[in-house]
Formats: sequence, structure tokens, C-alpha cells
Amino acid sequence: MSELEELPPVVTLRDLHESGEALRNRLALAEPAEFRYPIQPSPRCAVLGSGFRGGAKTAVVANWQEIDLSSFADTTALAAPVSVLCRLAERRCELLYPVVAFTGPCYGTLSESDRECIWRAFGVPVYEQFLGARNELLAEECDAHDGLHVRHDRAWFDTRGGELVVTSFANLAWPVLRLATGLRGTIERGLCACGRSGFKLRELTPMPQTLAAIA
Repeated sequence: MSELEELPPVVTLRDLHESGEALRNRLALAEPAEFRYPIQPSPRCAVLGSGFRGGAKTAVVANWQEIDLSSFADTTALAAPVSVLCRLAERRCELLYPVVAFTGPCYGTLSESDRECIWRAFGVPVYEQFLGARNELLAEECDAHDGLHVRHDRAWFDTRGGELVVTSFANLAWPVLRLATGLRGTIERGLCACGRSGFKLRELTPMPQTLAAIA
């Protein structure tokens, strides 16, 4: 997981969107992603957005703009892209369970100011989950909150010109090699305070062109 030479060319999200049918593996089903809450046993969790499948303890809420946060207090956790959580933070509602913030090529990064905003709004900590182009889980934050553990059976990360590039093994419907994430970051290997070893993503920030696109 480092900057290497003689690798396949990088694919961008625009390439994926514009040439999706050409890149699609028709032998694999394009199913909604499964959401997994970071703490088990899981509470009932409302996943705000699309592209996920519901379950016994997972309610997928596509129209999150109309959500009544008071109905989730004391009983339900929230999971959503960082931008959605920051917008909902204006409504303020105390929760009992940690919030899950989605980051990645489609959702950007989670800054310290975002964490502070979410803490003030909901009164709970944040667990970050790095998702691929189809919402597949590729890396996740642990209780130590010191970087994102890469799921080595699901993803391989390297860099190009300082930009994180990911190959997802979990997205079989659109098997893309080296997808540009639009994010800078470091890839480190070692033993985490939680006891897990392996690669971690740290210091994720948007690339300049990503910030320009957002602005």
C-alpha cells in the first residue's frame, strides 16, 4: 500500500458514472450495500440515504430532509454521510448511541470540526466508515479513534501524486481497479491501541480539486 510504478491507470468517479454500463460485470448482481453498526449488539439504526438495504435493526431513510430526529432519541442510532450529519446538527437531538459518519470518494472526509459539531448536536461520539463507490465498507474506525482500519479482504489502497487510490474487492458489479478517491491521506502499518494490526488510513483531507468542486 504505497506509491508504485507500472500500475493500471486510475479511474475517476466521472469515468465510472459516464461509462458505468461498459464497466459493469453482468455476472454479478448490483445489490444494495449491507450496513454494519460498529458496536455489537447493534441498536436500531436509521441509515440516511440510498444504496443500502434495510434489515431487522436497519431502517433506510432516503428522504432524510423530512426526518423527525425526536423519534430516534434514546432508542436509535444514526448513520449518514458527513454532510448530512452536519446539516441535521442544526436540529440538535441527544442520542444514546454513537453516530456513524460515512466518508470516501462519494462522501468526502470527516474533520475535527465536523466531529465537534456532531458531538455538540447529538451528545455522542462518531465512528467513521470509509465506503466505496457502491457504499461497500472498505475501512473503519475502531474504539481508539486513531485512523481507519483497512479491511484487507475488501480493499487495496495505494497513492498517485499524493491522492489515495482504492481497488475494491467487494464491489463485484463494477470491478474497477484503482479508483481515484479525491482525497489525500497516509497509509500506515502497525499495531493499533485496540489490538488490531495491519494497514490504517490516516490524516484524510480533500484534494484541492475536490474542494474546488464542492465550492
